[in-house]
Amino acid sequence: MAGQDSELRDFEDVIESLLTKQDGEGLSHLFNSVPLNDALRELLRLTPDERDDVLSLLPPRAGGQTDR
Repeated sequence: MAGQDSELRDFEDVIESLLTKQDGEGLSHLFNSVPLNDALRELLRLTPDERDDVLSLLPPRAGGQTDR
């Protein structure tokens, strides 16, 4: 369990760093590197302002395609 807490903290630190740099491409790579449910869980852990910042920085999907 301690390893999981450390991984979550690392993920949060990376998000914070990428937000500071306004690095949408980096955020996209980060969120695409984990399963969708984990990415959503991490997104929901952010404050509403951080969440808005992340979503505004993420590039739109090519061609408007979704995974549905």
